[in-house]
Amino acid sequence: MRLIFLTNHWPHPPGETFLTSDLEAISKHIDEILVIPVGLSFEESSKPYSISSTIQVNVKPVSQAVKTWNRWGKLRRTIKGLTRLDILRSERLRKPSHPWSMIIGELAQSLLLKEAIAQTITLSKDDIIVAYWANRPATIAALLTEDHPEIKTVSFAHGGDIYPSRVNYTHFPLQEWALHRMDRILSVSNAGRDHLKSEFPEVQHRILTHRLGVVSTDVKNPKNATETLHILSLSSLVGVKRVHLIAQAMPSISRKIRWTHIGDGPERNNILSYLTNLPPHVEVEFLGNLPHPSVLQYMKTEPVDLMLNTSSSEGVPVSIMEAYSHGIPVVATDVGGNSEIVLNEHIIPSDSTSEDIARIINEWSGDSQTREKVNIIQSEHFDSTKNAQTFISIIDEITNEIRKVS
Repeated sequence: MRLIFLTNHWPHPPGETFLTSDLEAISKHIDEILVIPVGLSFEESSKPYSISSTIQVNVKPVSQAVKTWNRWGKLRRTIKGLTRLDILRSERLRKPSHPWSMIIGELAQSLLLKEAIAQTITLSKDDIIVAYWANRPATIAALLTEDHPEIKTVSFAHGGDIYPSRVNYTHFPLQEWALHRMDRILSVSNAGRDHLKSEFPEVQHRILTHRLGVVSTDVKNPKNATETLHILSLSSLVGVKRVHLIAQAMPSISRKIRWTHIGDGPERNNILSYLTNLPPHVEVEFLGNLPHPSVLQYMKTEPVDLMLNTSSSEGVPVSIMEAYSHGIPVVATDVGGNSEIVLNEHIIPSDSTSEDIARIINEWSGDSQTREKVNIIQSEHFDSTKNAQTFISIIDEITNEIRKVS
């Protein structure tokens, strides 16, 4: 059996670092794993993440597709998208419909990538195609199986590919067509699962929750021996993460505090604008984007009292799993699947303000029992080795089914 994973960029940056532990755990149970990135912003020159030698990566399809797409003009791209009028008609039935230009462009890119993959690798009945996202990767997976109906398909779904409101859409282009052709749709959260079931009731029997996981570790975050509370936040600096709420809280902090943020993005300057003229007992450091191993090393060696997640939308954040694996408590907003991992007493309302964040920080008092409790949650429910075994059980199940297309 060969699993073919369609990612956006992984194992190349940016993002998707959470795939590493999951895929390496899965690779211990599968004869062959092939990863194909399908993001057209792919940079072949970027240095890939360090991965196991048992996982093969083929970037030729996406490199070929990027060159072709850049060479084509608007007319050629439009013609490509118009070759599948059947898909376009089904997409236009969804109301309110997206502009024709968006639908045709998305379909053209998906078709181009599908053809590049089909020309580069030989598919067989023993393959299973796994889309790591329920948007374009899922569309490409569905297109690939049109010529190979015996091949099974699975799509993961996280957050940004479940909730179109994140990008001001009413729905994702081509998603309905694609997900109706998946044998399983694996949401990383119960909240995402329920949302997908309500959106696509015809295939709700194929939609289930499957947890991501991280590598459990015996190395716990060291105890803070100082009187300065150390707060950590870890995310891209984009609007949906609402890191600005933490920044706006800083002038109202009444205790000695050090706030460290790991991650970068377009909201950086806006966030920094709230951090001028801070009181002397408030220290702030932005470390920017760090390699994933460096983030884990930071959690192992730098005493952290609390991690904050102030997002307006989430799946089940891998950053919280990693914090928990090191015994670091997390306070998080009640969005997406946060409440499925974070302790009830550490869940705050989704509309929490900077004043609420300041109050939480000023009143925070951690204890060793809490750190032990969060570590147990991770090891029991969000361990990549255990969850890989569950994933393999799902794969075994669908390989024994007769393929059904709604």
